[in-house]
Amino acid sequence: MSKFYNNFFYSNHSLIIIDPSFSHIHDVMTPRSLRKAIANTLFNAEIVVLESKRDEVEEISITLEEYPYTETLHIICNTSPGCLYLGNTCLNLFNFKDYSIKLKHWCTKNILLYGSSNIAAGNAGRKFIQKLYQITGSNLAVYSQLSTDEMNWHCDYSLGNINPDLNILPFVKKNTLVYYTAIDY
Repeated sequence: MSKFYNNFFYSNHSLIIIDPSFSHIHDVMTPRSLRKAIANTLFNAEIVVLESKRDEVEEISITLEEYPYTETLHIICNTSPGCLYLGNTCLNLFNFKDYSIKLKHWCTKNILLYGSSNIAAGNAGRKFIQKLYQITGSNLAVYSQLSTDEMNWHCDYSLGNINPDLNILPFVKKNTLVYYTAIDY
């Protein structure tokens, strides 16, 4: 896993997991420029890019053990209704039970999922999110992209007492435009 260190031991600690195969991120920016935009936006965040050398659910669990003060876990990856695509790992209702022990390590105060489509759509999607909510005990919010052209994100579903201000991607979009402007000129 590739880490980008920032000031982690201050208030509201966030861990941001980026799957480098997330298709819509590449439409606007590279994982490296996304990391820089997040670092410029969130001062108390650790950014980790998955490497796909092992099971990515396990990789996230191990990373959370390395950062025990994490309050908010952000995961940016490809999704479909009821399914998280984390590199080579597909987490869904059919294999959820196989990952339940690893998912118990994801017990942060908040989990925000950002995906290419609404993971909470339909019966399977809602059941998947409810199971994740039950096993982690975390407040949960699901965001999907409305438009690849402008990186507009929409909260599709939430469980628990989630703070809407925790959504990082609108700030990243604004900061990325500033970042690119500073580099290009």
